[in-house]
Amino acid sequence: MLGRQPLVVEGMAAHGSAPVAPDYWKGPIAALKAEREWFRKESRELFELASLPVLQVVAAGMNFLFVVFTGRGYFSLPFKSIDDVLAATHFPARVSGEVARGEVR
Repeated sequence: MLGRQPLVVEGMAAHGSAPVAPDYWKGPIAALKAEREWFRKESRELFELASLPVLQVVAAGMNFLFVVFTGRGYFSLPFKSIDDVLAATHFPARVSGEVARGEVR
């Protein structure tokens, strides 16, 4: 009858399932997710620092042309963040607010 009795090992559940292991990966995964958010924020800031000067010059040139032909500017300058650039343009995704929430990839 010994073969029909369940083998009980310390740490096993009563119904004979595998032993419950401590979750060693929970902490490192949470830290990795926090690092990913930090990296995303820093990369967006780097993108703004690299692209805003170029966008300022392009917008100033376009404003000059608009003032010459229509008598009023198209953009309000200077842009302080990439969100200002997106708010000043007429992209279809901006109208629905997907870009502002970061849903467009």
